Amino acid sequence: DFKRLLFNSSNSVIKLMWPEGAQSVTETTKRPITAGTSFKSSMIALVENLASKTPFYVRCVKPNEVKSPVLFDETRTRHQVAYLGLLENVRVRRAGFAFRMAYDRFLQRYKMI
Repeated sequence: DFKRLLFNSSNSVIKLMWPEGAQSVTETTKRPITAGTSFKSSMIALVENLASKTPFYVRCVKPNEVKSPVLFDETRTRHQVAYLGLLENVRVRRAGFAFRMAYDRFLQRYKMI
């Protein structure tokens, strides 16, 4: 089986890419792993991975259509602020649900952008 071959590779990166290779063909039944079973286990792994993470949101507002740093289109910016729900977000944070990430942590996390 191709997955088992790649899972048994001596290259650790390739081995990590094919964790399904560790599963036996007859792990719980005598039938081989189907596409549906593979998809289901993949989705379970994805949900577990997402549940273990902390989401961060960065909202970007374009000040003008030509993306020039010296131009400011107030109508466009107001529309974006309203559409993104930034005013409601500010109200919620002012009500006592504020969160501020330390600058060092922010820089470390987003320096590649």
